[in-house]
Amino acid sequence: MTNSATQSDRSVSKRAEKFLRLLTKALAVSGVEIRLWNGTHWCTSGEGIPKVTLIFHDPYSVRQMFIDPDSLTLGEAYINGAFDVEGNMKEVFALADSLTYFNPSLYQKSQVIHYLRAIPQRPLSQKEGWNSATLSDVQESREQVRQAINFHYNLPIEFWRLWLDQSLTYSCAYFRSPESSLDTAQEDKLDYICRKLDLRPGETFLDMGCGWGSLTIHAAKHYGAQALGVTLSSKQADFASEKIHEFGLQNNASVKLCDVRDIKGECLFNKISSVGMLEHVPQSELQEYFSLSHRLLKPNGVFFSQGITRNPTLPMRPGKEFLATYVFPGHYLGTIGEILNAGEQVGMEVRDVENLREHYVATLNHWHHRLESQRSSIELLTNPKTFRVFQLYLAGTAYEMYKGRVHVYQSLFIKPGGNISGSPQTRKPWYVDSMDE
Repeated sequence: MTNSATQSDRSVSKRAEKFLRLLTKALAVSGVEIRLWNGTHWCTSGEGIPKVTLIFHDPYSVRQMFIDPDSLTLGEAYINGAFDVEGNMKEVFALADSLTYFNPSLYQKSQVIHYLRAIPQRPLSQKEGWNSATLSDVQESREQVRQAINFHYNLPIEFWRLWLDQSLTYSCAYFRSPESSLDTAQEDKLDYICRKLDLRPGETFLDMGCGWGSLTIHAAKHYGAQALGVTLSSKQADFASEKIHEFGLQNNASVKLCDVRDIKGECLFNKISSVGMLEHVPQSELQEYFSLSHRLLKPNGVFFSQGITRNPTLPMRPGKEFLATYVFPGHYLGTIGEILNAGEQVGMEVRDVENLREHYVATLNHWHHRLESQRSSIELLTNPKTFRVFQLYLAGTAYEMYKGRVHVYQSLFIKPGGNISGSPQTRKPWYVDSMDE
């Protein structure tokens, strides 16, 4: 490297450092340690051990990260290795909130622009591994949904086994006790759903978007239901079918690889569940989602829906979304009001609504801890970038749930079949563990 090049790098390094010092001071963040590529480090205001340490590896990436910061630019900087995090990663999202909503004075803004523009623009180097999603530009929404599902789940089954519970249940668990293990909480969730549905032996049961098949299997094994699971992921369909054979449940359980909208006929099922599918339904198709369930349900049939919603009083961060680009392409988060209204518009009767936000915080914390404990195995099985994508997504979602920006609701509907709904008189049957009787 020539002397002039060295001097140029030192100049860039100095400008980037000045910018980061200015920014952390202006944001008035506390409990954060900053470490730079040249060994320089400092702590922001606050006493005691820093809650989190940000380690910046490259002065040139600072411009791209902060010139127009949003969840996508900051997330891409992390997954491509521009900076690292030591300590509690969820603290990073509090810092991101401060940055996203930062409203600088004119003087601060002029300083920020001065230092950032003085840093040469150099694109972040793209690490090999998990890529951003590109859905086909087609009018047919079901093709986009199929692509989105397979984008997320197109990973070896061993990857999911490393950090999910034994049944590979990939949705909010139900913690009857804070001390419950993840495996216990997920089994309790499966049983809780079956009891909310009042599922009985011989009843026909459809599990829409069945994932790895845990609810389909649980309904058949413990409640004697004639259970059908439907998924758009071939990996999930193959795994679930193998588990059904392993448990000897071929006579009353099966999983199909198909779009649930392709199921023909009317009044086919006594009970239907939809866990984690709601987030993949476009806003314009919410009524179609409920119309489908209404068509497939028998009179007085019960429909159970569990899905993530947004809080209308706490708006989502402005700008482009990391999750929409790297984790759940094409997803839509409606409000619980939108969801319930869409169901009522097609003739469904709302029977119960429950927010499990704290349960999902606990679930995500378990997943995040288990993922990080298996870092070396996951990076060896996939690659470091894939690990970072899931690390960021799990920690970020836990933070959003904790802050109340997003919720997870269980909603129970019936398809009216007369004046008497057939629903239990009270909720008491839901809180009796039928598997212990």
